[in-house]
Amino acid sequence: MIILRTLLFATGAIFLVIFFYCFVRRRSQFSSLFAVLSLAIMVYALGYAFELGARNIDEIKFWLKVEYFGLAFLPTFWFLFAYKSQYKRNPTFQLNFAMFAIPVLTLFFCVTNEYHHLYYSEVTAVFVNNQPLAVLGKGPWYIVFTVYSNATLLGSLYVFFRQWRTSKRGISSRGFWMMMGALSVTVFELIYHFGLSPYDIDLTPFGLLVAALFQLVVIIRYDFLKADELVKDIVFSGISEGIIILDANGRISDYNKAGSLVFSWLHADAIGKKLAEFREGEELAKAATRGRELKLEVAGRPRYFDVKRTELIEGGKAVGSVFMFKDVTAMHRLFKKLYRFANYDMLTRIFNRHRFFDDAEKETARVRRYGGTMALLMIDLDFFKDVNDLHGHMAGDEVLAAVAQTLKKRIRSSDILGRYGGEEFVIVLAAVDADKALMVAEVIRRSVAELRVEHGGTSIPITVSVGVAVSGEDTSELTLEALLVQADRALYRAKREGRNRVACWTRGLDA
Repeated sequence: MIILRTLLFATGAIFLVIFFYCFVRRRSQFSSLFAVLSLAIMVYALGYAFELGARNIDEIKFWLKVEYFGLAFLPTFWFLFAYKSQYKRNPTFQLNFAMFAIPVLTLFFCVTNEYHHLYYSEVTAVFVNNQPLAVLGKGPWYIVFTVYSNATLLGSLYVFFRQWRTSKRGISSRGFWMMMGALSVTVFELIYHFGLSPYDIDLTPFGLLVAALFQLVVIIRYDFLKADELVKDIVFSGISEGIIILDANGRISDYNKAGSLVFSWLHADAIGKKLAEFREGEELAKAATRGRELKLEVAGRPRYFDVKRTELIEGGKAVGSVFMFKDVTAMHRLFKKLYRFANYDMLTRIFNRHRFFDDAEKETARVRRYGGTMALLMIDLDFFKDVNDLHGHMAGDEVLAAVAQTLKKRIRSSDILGRYGGEEFVIVLAAVDADKALMVAEVIRRSVAELRVEHGGTSIPITVSVGVAVSGEDTSELTLEALLVQADRALYRAKREGRNRVACWTRGLDA
């Protein structure tokens, strides 16, 4: 008995130390709950130690009542601690009420047992080596509490098991040690309730001693109770933006549900780890530092997040930082769509007239300032009105789209292609002379002539006429408007000479 009582006093002493440690770290979101859990274990362990040292039945009954000030609430506190550790939020009022109803009634029935015997039908003693040990007759409420406590402990074990499975880190994870602590209590509890303990001694406190060792590993190794509760849970969880809070050492101290929905690794086991340990966490920090959007691949599709980082200052000293990230994928897609509408022709998917003029003016200004050459091609579909009249406007649209894509394939990425209007297209060729410009124009003419658009079972032949204008040696007075006029006159010449041909502007060419 001396060894057993020594172990029980050691258990009580360990949890007394943990209780005061939790009190020192009382700003942590888990410290208050872990403190009352430690206090309940301490009361139970010390009360049971004194019960095993009792000299008569009256002392046994007294210490039994003392024990239940801790034992009655121990399973509940254990489950609520597991719940908050896993789900990162306070239990609802309904859950708290349901969890505490049976413990409160259990304590009441235990303390007043001699008046109704609902908890113990009788309390007697058997002597072992002149030491009285309690023999307890189980009343109806004793069975209720036994079922409740075992179910609650098993529920806690399941929650910690889920934490461990989620972490996928084996014995190196915090979830593993939490699970092992819950498992030790559950095993010793079941051994006692199945009548396998010697002299019917309650082995649960010894399971709690083993659990205490596991909890110390969690507290010391993972700084579990150093995570400051910088934001109230009810506000924190209701924020739609994702939030990650880091301590002064860059370790994750908290996060909200919205954040965990974005990052799969952001779960309870991430607490105490550095953000940089996670690839996406490192990208998040870089995005915040550089002031740019964070792009992530989720289910094979890109998602975009606006990221902000705020330093937490207390007493003039940096105590941590907060990352806030908002999903702006819908906004990003809207801007992308508006950009396409503003810059591209929706039918042909090349630059519209406005965007073409913007880029072409820039290229003209560059040549005018630094010298060099440029050419402008004006392209017009031959007999396009006949296509619409014979095959319909849908066929005409298909022809325009096919020609635009053919033109796009025959020029460089540095060249500028746009729809000028109707069935006319324009191209600015950068850094080319007249010979090169005419060669490109001829390639385009032949490529379009070889093109066939199938519509309604009919193959529609297409040809184009091309007018070419090239900047002269003196570019100081070069303007885009002048090149457009020259290319238009050359195009008119190509039309006049029979279409499906290329013509180049030369001085003296009549309008």
